[in-house]
Amino acid sequence: MRNILLVDDEKNQLELLKDILEYENYNVFTAETESEALGIMRKNGIDLIICDYRLKESTGEELLEKTMFFYPDIVFIVLTAYGTIDTAVSCMKKGAFGFLTKPVNIEQLKETIIRAIETREIKAENKNLKDIINSNVQSVDIIGDSKEIENVKRVIKRVADLDVPVLIEGETGTGKELVAKSIHYNGMRNSAPFIAVNMAGIPETLIESELFGHEKGSFTGAVKDKKGKFELAGNGTLFLDEIGEMNIELQSKLLRVLQEGEIQKVGSEKSIKVECRIVAATNRNLKEEIKKGNFREDLYYRLNLVKIDLPALRARRDDIPLLIDFFVRKYARKYRLSAENILIYPKILKEKYSAYSFPGNIRELENIVEHFLIFPDMKEAKNIKETEEIKAEGKEYKYAGKSMEQIEKEAIIETLEYCEGNKNQAAKLLGISTRGIRYKLDSYNIK
Repeated sequence: MRNILLVDDEKNQLELLKDILEYENYNVFTAETESEALGIMRKNGIDLIICDYRLKESTGEELLEKTMFFYPDIVFIVLTAYGTIDTAVSCMKKGAFGFLTKPVNIEQLKETIIRAIETREIKAENKNLKDIINSNVQSVDIIGDSKEIENVKRVIKRVADLDVPVLIEGETGTGKELVAKSIHYNGMRNSAPFIAVNMAGIPETLIESELFGHEKGSFTGAVKDKKGKFELAGNGTLFLDEIGEMNIELQSKLLRVLQEGEIQKVGSEKSIKVECRIVAATNRNLKEEIKKGNFREDLYYRLNLVKIDLPALRARRDDIPLLIDFFVRKYARKYRLSAENILIYPKILKEKYSAYSFPGNIRELENIVEHFLIFPDMKEAKNIKETEEIKAEGKEYKYAGKSMEQIEKEAIIETLEYCEGNKNQAAKLLGISTRGIRYKLDSYNIK
């Protein structure tokens, strides 16, 4: 027997619909307020809600929003005597199955209920089937529905099953590893390993051993044979993050892997076939690095067969509210948020940071959300300078007539001052590696 919850502040309407639906063999609960309805949902397995749009303490649309947040499997039908097209569209966008006007046409209501429950059952069956199929596969969601991120999703869908290398370019903190995982877990290699290597985080003397492995005795400290990341990845995906940090000598060896499909361990002359797919990422402009002699042009074109340009967060501002909702939900259990706070905190964060430019991109946004959830009562959720809010009153030609080298130098020095000398934080804001910022400072004779 299906459980239906009726929500209306008119008792006569409640009793009439209750009698009709119980006669149709439904188990019917009734509530006159939003809080009463939420209490019934918590204690009972409700399949469908029929709710009047106007309630004493809130609206049916507000209850719909909370229901879809906490109980997304419940089917929701809105009734109203004051219906407008805008109201109906708003409710449907928020997840309502149907929108009926008063006085209620009983036959139409019965048919709508039958269709709603059938739809719920089909969705449940599809979900169970997907759960079975994906039981051993990690799920990776890219949050956002902006035009820029939809383009990224389309490319991922197109190349996920293709056996080609992919190059991801984007600023630090834009989610390049998440895109690489999405390519892997949405493709035919999804049951094989996903191995990530940060090229900037490994000392140069160890990078070759980390990637290709080594044989016992091949160098001091090589006390036993070791498999490299290429072997460990098997027929899965090897993600080479910050590939712009790879030295020229190692780039030539990576090019050979892409061309021949084989590696040589350090200290060995034997070639080993490798089957993994290469996905590389960088926050640098590799074409500029080629001009400077820092990156091989032939390797670039091997990696660049498919390129994904990942937009900065400031270029996809429509996605910021969705990301805030996602991160609040992600950390809700960790920081023991109440149901009320889960609904209130995103609204506060969206209002507070509506004008902020997020130079650290998604990584910075996530940090801000976490900081706020820890200290929600503090006056400032995060110390952000007014200059970051892009509120210039007049036009200022700060860079006109200056060379690119001088502009770059000023940007680095100013960012270091902003970060109080923290090179790691400054590097993140500038979208370069810590190694890169140190190199630049050395060239300026700044310690």
